[in-house]
Amino acid sequence: MHKILQNEDLKSSLIFAFIGLIASIFAALYQISMFTEDLKQQIISQLGSLEALIPIAAVQGALITFVATFIGLKLARKVNLKLNFKLDRKALLLAILIGFATAFIITGSDSFIFAKYLPSQITNYVFSPNLQQDISQLQRSRLDYLCL
Repeated sequence: MHKILQNEDLKSSLIFAFIGLIASIFAALYQISMFTEDLKQQIISQLGSLEALIPIAAVQGALITFVATFIGLKLARKVNLKLNFKLDRKALLLAILIGFATAFIITGSDSFIFAKYLPSQITNYVFSPNLQQDISQLQRSRLDYLCL
């Protein structure tokens, strides 16, 4: 077992799988909050409870992430793609700042630029300290618009 874990691709895949596990837990919690009562009842009848969906989604996300990462790393080495994973504090800070700036630009453009082109029932969202509610309301608005 120790010899298997010396494989660099396997180590990296396990790290990314753990990140996928954590992300899938949060995604499952968010999905549960978005379910209709009818869908919640269907899940309860199949799994016994809504909470059973969380570990199932977490394991599924971790497995998918592990397999995709492992195959991707193996293929990257076959085509001589350079793989340098180094955590640089300056680059991480820059990525976070660019992420926040991009999120601000997207949300700002939605409410100030594109809102006048959307039907009135779609533009009725208001940002508040409840970020999860804002995100779900914004996604429902965009989904409604796409369905139109």
